[in-house]
Amino acid sequence: MTTRPLLHHFLTRSASIRSLTLLKYIGDGAFSTVYLCDWHGALSPGTPLPAMQWPRACRPEYTDKRLVAVKRMKPQWADSWENCTQSKEFIALREIPIHPNIVLLYDCFFVPEKKELYFVFEPMEGNMYEFMKSRRGQTLAGVLVTSISHQIASGLSHIHSSGFFHRDLKPENILVTTIGMCTYPNTSPGAPPELDVVVVIKITDFGLARKMASKPPYTELWGLGAVIAELVNLRPLFPGKGELDQIHRITAVLGNPSGEHVARTPSAVLGGGEWVDGVRLAHGLGFQFLQTPPVDLSTLFDRKVPRELVKCIAGLLKYDPAARLTSAQCIEHPYFRKMAPFADLVTRSAFCLQPPPLSAEAVREKFGSTESRPQMGAGLAEMSLAMRRMSPAASDSSLGSTMDSAPKSQNSQNSYKSRLNVRMGPPGEIPGRRN
Repeated sequence: MTTRPLLHHFLTRSASIRSLTLLKYIGDGAFSTVYLCDWHGALSPGTPLPAMQWPRACRPEYTDKRLVAVKRMKPQWADSWENCTQSKEFIALREIPIHPNIVLLYDCFFVPEKKELYFVFEPMEGNMYEFMKSRRGQTLAGVLVTSISHQIASGLSHIHSSGFFHRDLKPENILVTTIGMCTYPNTSPGAPPELDVVVVIKITDFGLARKMASKPPYTELWGLGAVIAELVNLRPLFPGKGELDQIHRITAVLGNPSGEHVARTPSAVLGGGEWVDGVRLAHGLGFQFLQTPPVDLSTLFDRKVPRELVKCIAGLLKYDPAARLTSAQCIEHPYFRKMAPFADLVTRSAFCLQPPPLSAEAVREKFGSTESRPQMGAGLAEMSLAMRRMSPAASDSSLGSTMDSAPKSQNSQNSYKSRLNVRMGPPGEIPGRRN
């Protein structure tokens, strides 16, 4: 956890102006739609530029903009700000202290006429799924795998230590920004250094996050193990096509959880172990696990992958949640204790590239004030319609400058500008927000 000043700035009026330019559609989910925007309104003067606007990462067309990601929630909310504050995502983002590997909430507001709740986040280039797809089969440098895995585990450990479950950890909910290239040291004896990208990681989407009603174990550690395995192989470890197929693929690798095939050799990377509660639950549902022995997990990875990393993944992929590594234990695993110094060196160097937070004067000089920026007066209905008209086909969903080409030309909807009269509150800051 890092100590930073409060980065969320709320104006002192219960009704205020939000001014923004819609740049492009980012993505659509079951409960929200996200857009990249140029923000003309007020943010705290101490708010740093997002990683995708650092000098080595920023695309030329974004240099004079204040980029934000605006998330429009799809469900209609009751017509009061107080009811919006009961959103599970709002509660989690309010109460989890700021951390460098958790996406930063800049602002949030409620449009009473449309009963729509909006979150304003720091923007990122893309997500982990898109990043892995953009590799086109080119494996990551070993130390880069360590850096990314360590950042994810650190963010998850911080969430847990703050009293929350994330409950939806997957590649699509891990945001990525690449900030240039780096020559990584190669830990294999006699092997040359490896040239690869530098990556900043942020965990996002707290819509399913809940406060912990019990102590560990935390079931989402399984997801962490699956994500690290997919990061190494650039493909899912258990690529199921449905619930039943998923279970069969898992047992084909980790074996039957009844305990009949539990590995007796402590050093073996073998099996998911015994899971008495799971077997009992399956029996109650009339389901029977396949009677298959486990395979050595290391056979599913390239021989260059460190065995200690495979052991770490195996420790996360235990059937019984109580037997899994915790996120804190993952960070302290022998693999990370050995490799983290190399990854930390790169990470510290990357964050040294971050420009210092802008003063109020610097913000006005670089981005101008709301009043001085060109505006188009528009009603809330027109603004909401413009957002909905941004089709996925018109967007550029590729990753940033390091990994892919420049964005496509923007259409008239992408250059739409709007002033929003919105309600927010209570005035001053997010109630109860910790930093």
